[in-house]
Amino acid sequence: NVKTVYLDLEPGIFTHTGLLVSNFREEIINTVNAKVENVYPLIVRLRMVKDEEEIALIRESIALTKKALDFAISKVKPGAYEYEVAAAFEYKIKAAHGVLGFSTIAATGDNAVILHYPDLNTKLEAGELLLLDLGGHNNMYTADISRTVPVNGKFTPLQITIYEIVLACNKAVIDFIKPGKTIADLQNYTREFLKERLVKAKLMDKDEDISNYYYHGVSHHLGLDTHDPADRALPLEKGNVITVEPGLYFAKYGIGVRIEDNVLVTEKGSENLSISIPKEIKEIIS
Repeated sequence: NVKTVYLDLEPGIFTHTGLLVSNFREEIINTVNAKVENVYPLIVRLRMVKDEEEIALIRESIALTKKALDFAISKVKPGAYEYEVAAAFEYKIKAAHGVLGFSTIAATGDNAVILHYPDLNTKLEAGELLLLDLGGHNNMYTADISRTVPVNGKFTPLQITIYEIVLACNKAVIDFIKPGKTIADLQNYTREFLKERLVKAKLMDKDEDISNYYYHGVSHHLGLDTHDPADRALPLEKGNVITVEPGLYFAKYGIGVRIEDNVLVTEKGSENLSISIPKEIKEIIS
């Protein structure tokens, strides 16, 4: 007497047997003569809005990430390797009974212009920057944080200029967030902000494409997954938790800077959940 069967038909979702869930759609229709409804859109809407308990768990993962990141940064010095910094972060996460939210990115010098740099085998050199993109996953919820630090504890003048543009953009986007905005609104705002600042700093020409220096999205939803399922066309609403991660990448200078925070959409604006993780230059070099 079953009339309707609900399946999560998210693209790419597999069963424990390794088969796509969508493979069972026709089988159910033919076997039990039932209508199949896709429950994925409903699940997406539920996962996009976090309740207070979920937000508290994300805060815990961010706090864990901060402790592990502090320890990892203490290992940053000329002569160390990217994998040593990544291993220090993982050690602190696992020592606290957590797991990694995703594979840690630790990219020094030229490697930092590669968005998902995987190798972790380069020696850190004085005068270079180290870009870290990492997150601890605790009680099923994850953090996703990016910070960029100088290997020898000192920024060069050019590094300071680029870093301060990214930092200003990070803060401006967080202030720009409020219910009713979309992820696309945030992306457009980011692109315009970065282009204006780079032109003013004479780091790009007015007729250049900002995509030459900024080539990824500024935000995604965060929760049970690092990239939580979401309908990106929907306007932001209270309870959404998203990333804010502007970056600039100059292959010719061997400089890549990304600063990423985890942000809660509130009733009238936003709250930076990861505000305790240092990102000001004076905090980083102290």
